[in-house]
Amino acid sequence: MSASSDQSPVNTLGASSVSLAPARRWAALAVLTASLLVITMDMTILNIALPEMAAELHPTSDQQLWIVDIYSLVLAGLLVSFAAIADRWGRKRMLMVGYSIFAAASLLVLFATSAEGVIAIRAILGVGGAMIMPVTLSLIRIIFVDPKERATALSIWAAVSGLGAAVGPSLAGYCSSTSPGTRLSLSTFPSCSRVLSQGSGYYPNQESRNQANWIHSR
Repeated sequence: MSASSDQSPVNTLGASSVSLAPARRWAALAVLTASLLVITMDMTILNIALPEMAAELHPTSDQQLWIVDIYSLVLAGLLVSFAAIADRWGRKRMLMVGYSIFAAASLLVLFATSAEGVIAIRAILGVGGAMIMPVTLSLIRIIFVDPKERATALSIWAAVSGLGAAVGPSLAGYCSSTSPGTRLSLSTFPSCSRVLSQGSGYYPNQESRNQANWIHSR
């Protein structure tokens, strides 16, 4: 048995792993977890901001429920489908399209003048989030070949996922107290734009198109 085969990490997930420099691997993780933070943050950000939005748009009680829940409903409903599509169409391509949709929808909130418009934009945000969220996990499993590094990266991913739900109401309260309406609407747009501009340089181009390799089963 050759020395190279003894030293090569075993990819137990069957995904097409890539070899990246350590600095690039952790930079990619930072961008991926920042993306996840924005997605999970949007699940709870309206819990504090809803009264202010209701005073401005005068939605009915049913419309208020849809404004809060439509994002999570669309996101959860499309996660598995977009994960499977990304494996065949290309993970990096799916991620970039998801970033673009999410950033555009975040900006469109500024121009919403009715409750129906906000509901539609939140649904679009859910579509973009569903494109991004599963691919962040899939790319981590491909970028980090070493089992110890992969375990650390997945732990950070899980921690950030929980952190986003807590950051959302805090950010909404801060934005509402300092600059009502404006900053809250733009809160996710700068993050998405920055990730979109920098992310493509960190993510590998190698894709696995044959099967959903981010789930390993026998």
